[in-house]
Amino acid sequence: MIDDKAPSHQVEEGDDGDGSGAHSLAGYDYQIDVSVWLALDLLLANKIA
Repeated sequence: MIDDKAPSHQVEEGDDGDGSGAHSLAGYDYQIDVSVWLALDLLLANKIA
């Protein structure tokens, strides 16, 4: 019987098993969040909102 939690390949420290596409998408989502927060911050700082 094979343990479902055991990886079928060597896993290095810091490797969560996701592909590079998942990391790219996470970075893209982070950049959108930061851009929106920065825009809101600038609007409120200039009292435009």
